[in-house]
Amino acid sequence: MTWLGKILILSFAVFVSAAPKADFFDETVTFKFRSHAAKIVWQDGGFFQYLQQNPAILLNQFSVKDTDQARSIKVTLNGLKATAQLHLHLQSKQGIFDVKSKESPSGQSARLKLQLAEQTLTLAPDIDAYIINNNRKPLGNKHVVKIGTNNHGIFSFKLPPEHINKTILSAELLLPLTKKQFGHANVSVSQFITVKNAPDIDRGIAQQHFYDEQISSHASVYYAQNFEQDSWLDKLLFATGMKESEWQQAIETINQDEANFVDQKSKRSAKIPFSTKRNLANNFDFYFKQHGENEPEEAYFRYYLKLGENANISGGGKLPGFGGTYNKAGWGGRGNNGRNGWSARGGFFGSVNNASSPWQGHMPIGQYVYEVGKSNYGHTIPYGDELSTIAPGIWYCLEQRLKLNTPGVNDGIIEAWIDGKKIFSKNDFNFRTTPALKIEKIWFNFYFGGVDKPKHDFDLFIDNIVIASEYIGPLYKGN
Repeated sequence: MTWLGKILILSFAVFVSAAPKADFFDETVTFKFRSHAAKIVWQDGGFFQYLQQNPAILLNQFSVKDTDQARSIKVTLNGLKATAQLHLHLQSKQGIFDVKSKESPSGQSARLKLQLAEQTLTLAPDIDAYIINNNRKPLGNKHVVKIGTNNHGIFSFKLPPEHINKTILSAELLLPLTKKQFGHANVSVSQFITVKNAPDIDRGIAQQHFYDEQISSHASVYYAQNFEQDSWLDKLLFATGMKESEWQQAIETINQDEANFVDQKSKRSAKIPFSTKRNLANNFDFYFKQHGENEPEEAYFRYYLKLGENANISGGGKLPGFGGTYNKAGWGGRGNNGRNGWSARGGFFGSVNNASSPWQGHMPIGQYVYEVGKSNYGHTIPYGDELSTIAPGIWYCLEQRLKLNTPGVNDGIIEAWIDGKKIFSKNDFNFRTTPALKIEKIWFNFYFGGVDKPKHDFDLFIDNIVIASEYIGPLYKGN
């Protein structure tokens, strides 16, 4: 551990929960991702599985003849529901034809004409894209929307708020076709109503400790830290086995008065600055043995995370998580052979850089895992939920659970909660082939890359750390 970066203790931590977006997908939609850019997946395993679980409303069927002529066609939509986002799905089992998209140089694209009781609306699509089964790359930036055979057209129109849930007297879809038609197509057009299954908030042992007061005394808690007491540094030094002189040089204490102060108990948080000059922002470890504990095979780890305002993150990196590296393997290109070491740190992706996306500027997060025999390097698994796409300036409660696999069996578990809502669960990990490997440490690793350094400075903030043997849950703030 040669360089520790700086931990700055900031006064007045503001805990404001993130609100879900009204939008359901963006132009980077694929069969797997609602937003490839934001790493948000379809809830039921893919777009087509989603449609099977959430049947669409058939609005009409029509034919497109193969005349190889550019033309416009009008399709009456019967029974269109006045939802906030009008999502249309067009498909045909045979034939292929192209519809000009909003990216077309001609400036033409689909239009939706709605007759309401009080007025007529003509809407241009916010999103026009097409999905091919197993396509990895988004196709929403093409000049055309392909429809037919394996090509599924998706159009989304935003209805002005004052018209939501109003009666639509009639609706008409205008499709400007290019001259490219390949065989006759019998097309169905359906409206799919987006369903968000909001999970309940799971309350854990934190429910018994108002603002985490005395939570370190709970029988299941290995360690807790909220940076409030003047002795926090001494406790952290003891817990992580660090030398005091190194930490004294790495810490700067500043005051920060923030508006919308919510957490009346927590006055300070730790700032982790990422610099264009280096990859490592900070690194410290909670070793179970150094804390007088046996190394467990299952553990929970909760902390609060905030991405600094106006952060522009040029690539991915690592966040805190679990480790059993034993200074041998499971990091830095030292592959996991099942006997030498493993790790499952948190991971982050670069900021969403798509001005049309509702998640523009957000930082997707997930898990960066070294598994047995996969590679000399780990692989990042996005959590894939809307909540796991972190917006700047908002505090999120992140909790991870890791249970090691039975040696030689792919039954290891990683689960993740954000703000008390379970958003990720996977139970087929292979971390080890020997029972000698345990959970050695909670790894507070803040690292950019890979190899490349950040193109821009940015800050992360952490607070209210708890490590335990059972589920912790978010801060309990009373009623």
